[in-house]
Amino acid sequence: MLACILGVAVACATGHARAQEVYVGTADQWPDLVAHPGQWQFVRDHADGLYVNFIMMKQQPALRLRQTGKLMRHRNAFLESDLRTPRPGDIASGASPQDDRDAIAGLQSAGFRVAYTSLNYGWDASRAALLGSYGRQRSDIRPDLVQIGPWTLGGDLATDPPGAHNAAYRDWIRNADGVSTDGPMGFWLDDRGHMRQASISMVRFAHRNRKRASVMLCPYGAGNSHYGPQQFLAVAQDAVREHEDADAVPDIWSVFEYATAIPAVPEQENGRATSTTTGVAYWLLKHLRDPDHSLSVSVAGGWRHTSRGVRTLDVELANNSRWIDFAPRLMVHAGRGAGLLIRPGADSPTVSGIVFTGTLRLLPGQSRGIRVVMRERARNAWLDLFPAAGGNGTPRRVPLPPG
Repeated sequence: MLACILGVAVACATGHARAQEVYVGTADQWPDLVAHPGQWQFVRDHADGLYVNFIMMKQQPALRLRQTGKLMRHRNAFLESDLRTPRPGDIASGASPQDDRDAIAGLQSAGFRVAYTSLNYGWDASRAALLGSYGRQRSDIRPDLVQIGPWTLGGDLATDPPGAHNAAYRDWIRNADGVSTDGPMGFWLDDRGHMRQASISMVRFAHRNRKRASVMLCPYGAGNSHYGPQQFLAVAQDAVREHEDADAVPDIWSVFEYATAIPAVPEQENGRATSTTTGVAYWLLKHLRDPDHSLSVSVAGGWRHTSRGVRTLDVELANNSRWIDFAPRLMVHAGRGAGLLIRPGADSPTVSGIVFTGTLRLLPGQSRGIRVVMRERARNAWLDLFPAAGGNGTPRRVPLPPG
């Protein structure tokens, strides 16, 4: 057996790692994305797709869709629809089944694969079936999520506070392919309707029921006089970190602007994220995937022999970025899954990994020492480093010296 000891309290990585996708979109500044492609180069190369809502798709965006599709490396789309019956002359009042068909067809004709859909203001089986299947290739899968505003829950989704409709929300999520949140950061900042607890509980509930979860980061202030678009980056970062620290990492993050006068670009200035729509996506993609390899693992010397044949090895995990924090997941292995195990304390059970969240989060320039303990000889041992708490992407494998 191999064990790994960290000198402080740890969050144990016992569950399955989940990849986190990132979708980005702007309802009001969409022309700026097309006009200034060089100002969001990293995001358009690395985002998993484009987020659009039914209002945008009613505005005859065929040319803009084609132009955007040519810019993005990954031509996937997340389409948000609406169950409300639209009123004549009011494109924002709702969406019809025909609106759904037109939106899907429009996205596909522009070269996008409609990867996800969501239904706001309620859930209906026939509309969900339409959104999940219309124009879909037989071999493809298109989950349809139910969209819910977390501030309407009054706290934990598992509870039923007066005035909330959480029992219905739970049924909707169980019947749908998962849940998508509406995410105005003005509500997150002042915790309107206990939005923080509610959003986290929605992710947890979806995953307990083996459903997908999507969390939106939107710059909309929603009437909060203490919030402005210049705070979007900082508040969105807080939302991401709080979900990570609560072990409520969604499958999808949508960075989506609506009803907000905020620049769409540039994504960065002097290499650091800006408080724009693409700037938040820029930080999020760097934070989740570490494309610059700012995280490093180093082994200090070789194994040291202690009593009764036990060997120890000191390892350092470092964050070499000057501005990005990370919440990585470190998994430890030895031969045929025998396992390098992490023991938080003398009386704690051993587990197979650590998630560096909460007080363990690696801030810019910070490093943490880890001690690996081998109780049985293992010739083939290694560490798997995932940059994000959810275990996003392919790990970096770090071989350990023979024991």
